[in-house]
Amino acid sequence: MKYYVYRITCHHPLSTEKYYYGSRGSTKPPEEDNYWSSSKYVKEAIASFGLEFFTKKIIKTFDTKEESLDLEIRLHEKLSVDTHEKFFNRCKQSKWGYNCTGTVVKGKTYEEILGVERATALRQLRSINAKGKDNRWTKNPMFGKKHSAEMKAKLSNDRIGSLHPTFGWKWITNGIESKKIDPNETSIPDGWKYGRVFKGNRKNDTHYLA
Repeated sequence: MKYYVYRITCHHPLSTEKYYYGSRGSTKPPEEDNYWSSSKYVKEAIASFGLEFFTKKIIKTFDTKEESLDLEIRLHEKLSVDTHEKFFNRCKQSKWGYNCTGTVVKGKTYEEILGVERATALRQLRSINAKGKDNRWTKNPMFGKKHSAEMKAKLSNDRIGSLHPTFGWKWITNGIESKKIDPNETSIPDGWKYGRVFKGNRKNDTHYLA
């Protein structure tokens, strides 16, 4: 097993984020390790722009995980990768794990980050790349189909009364949140009572059934 610190660079002109620093352990030689980080932001960018716009550089290799983590920590701290808009990293590595302090782009729209022209171009590119790709909806065997009236009635009747999977379960609440408990439970936690709290567009913000 070899450990190494790497840098991923995005060369696409529409990407605000350009770099990602990480560390990795691999049984393969680092130069042959076809790994592009576990970051969802890097993965989304690769899916949008294409892998041909990304390069990976091995910064340094080590014999131990501790050595590679130490360099990753120092690079993350020096470059402020968690808050700098040029980095895909959203957290900094530390001795106790990742320290996520947010990012300068958090909560901002594409228009605020990229400008209207570049944001529009990015959305169009992502739309084009997404066409023809399967997603969790199209993989559903019922995608594009509808149940017949008879099937809807059967499914409904199969869950009436004692046939429903949560039949007999009871609501309990502590005044802030509510949850259901198995009817076989003979006691409830301290500070809880039977009933339910409703929140949202109700006549009362809080209401107990019991």
